[in-house]
Amino acid sequence: MTIETNNAGFVNFSNKNWSFNGDKGTWAKVSEKDGVETLTIKRSGKGALSSDFEAEMQAFGEKYGVDFNAVGCGCTVSVEVKEEEETEKQDDKIFGRQTEEGVEVLYAKDGEPVTSLDENVYPIGSEVSARYEHAEGIILSMEDAEKLGIEIEDADVKTQQNINAKILEFVDGCRANGVDPQAILIGYTNMGESEIDTEGDIWVGNSWWSDADKVEFLEWCEGH
Repeated sequence: MTIETNNAGFVNFSNKNWSFNGDKGTWAKVSEKDGVETLTIKRSGKGALSSDFEAEMQAFGEKYGVDFNAVGCGCTVSVEVKEEEETEKQDDKIFGRQTEEGVEVLYAKDGEPVTSLDENVYPIGSEVSARYEHAEGIILSMEDAEKLGIEIEDADVKTQQNINAKILEFVDGCRANGVDPQAILIGYTNMGESEIDTEGDIWVGNSWWSDADKVEFLEWCEGH
């Protein structure tokens, strides 16, 4: 498990604001003795932290089992930095999701944003490389994502997820207004064997609807 530090062992953070006393006195450092790496996190005993830096410290600490928000003012917490196990390597698998801003980098295990990468690329809108902590996540250009070999989420899968989400929004809207969504579907299809499941998929007759069928149904609903 590699932690990016400067030559003195202090962890580099992108959101530290030196105009805040709390930021000045808060740090994280990696030390090694007899082959064992130790991470020490110190919370300043004086002054408030900037909100961005505090969020970055919390996100960083969570990676190593430290709840920074629970660290008292002026206190330090030390944990052993253990060797990465195979299961952890699996957990670190990432993928990219196309957004309007660029390619959002996410963990495959839970879809949570990746906050740092051991790569010499600069996230969109950031003045520091991806090696530094980015508490709100990392968004790369398509060129950089492809250069790093990041697998981009299948556009067809994303489209299906969006359409199903709209179907579920339709269902929630109907129920909020005291309307039975199943009744509307049956009225549209004129078939009694019609059902909307909890994932937003639609069964009519003896088959599942395609995305195109769902879009037509949503357009029909908007017109009525």
